[in-house]
Amino acid sequence: MPKKLLSNQHKWQHEFIDVGKNIQLEILSFQNSDAQKFFFFLPCMMGNVRAYRLSTTFLKDFSAVLINPRGHGQSTGQYIPEKVLEEVLKIIAIKNKENLPIIGSGHSGGGAVALMAAQRTKMEKVILFSPILDSVKSLKYMYDINSIHEFWQMLDNPEKKHSILKSPEWLSPNTWQKYHLKEKLSYAINRKNYRIPHVGQFLENCFIPGFQVHNEFLSTKPLDIFLPKEDLWFPMEITENLASQHPFAQVYHVAEAKDHFFKGNWSAIWKQVFCSTILT
Repeated sequence: MPKKLLSNQHKWQHEFIDVGKNIQLEILSFQNSDAQKFFFFLPCMMGNVRAYRLSTTFLKDFSAVLINPRGHGQSTGQYIPEKVLEEVLKIIAIKNKENLPIIGSGHSGGGAVALMAAQRTKMEKVILFSPILDSVKSLKYMYDINSIHEFWQMLDNPEKKHSILKSPEWLSPNTWQKYHLKEKLSYAINRKNYRIPHVGQFLENCFIPGFQVHNEFLSTKPLDIFLPKEDLWFPMEITENLASQHPFAQVYHVAEAKDHFFKGNWSAIWKQVFCSTILT
């Protein structure tokens, strides 16, 4: 039987949380006096939680927080994975004062942070959408299948200025240092959905040497993983292979989701997550 939905009069609260060192994170929070569980969500790298269109009508049994990490949405600061993890844990502690059972979730690189967070605080379940489980393998894959332009477009196409970026050579820490790429990519990006104060520093933080969360994936239980029809950002076979080794992982293939970003399908995805047996 489908779950009863809340009326649409219940709204997200838009807030900024000071997490220290002049960093303010933008969040959307939902406090529910009838909540039995606490749900949090992290967007893809260079994403914005507002784009995911999670309606509070689905949150009959939940309090929730949608977190824009550093540099995402209107959050300030330079994206640093280790700092992002600490700040996410801080916000969860602030917003889940009732110590409700936690459901963690994230899309793409946000899924990797959710897995890291699950190692630090007890969670009832983690839900991943097109997770990137290895940042360097992600970009090497994009070079291999010739989709790397999608990544560079988000960074104002630096490969047109620095030819070394046209191949995956730069992902070697030695090459990165040899060509002084952090210094050469010192420009900033300021867009509606994300801000990067220093592109070279961003690339170094995320890809030199990068992050991998295979162990976190295998030690987090239970896991639900949603995959699109095609993913040009991360090889789905890696995710599927790891899931096959995990006795408490369930993979859902979403035929209507055409790409890594599930464009135009988030309302249907959230309905599947909250109104089926996944969160019951």
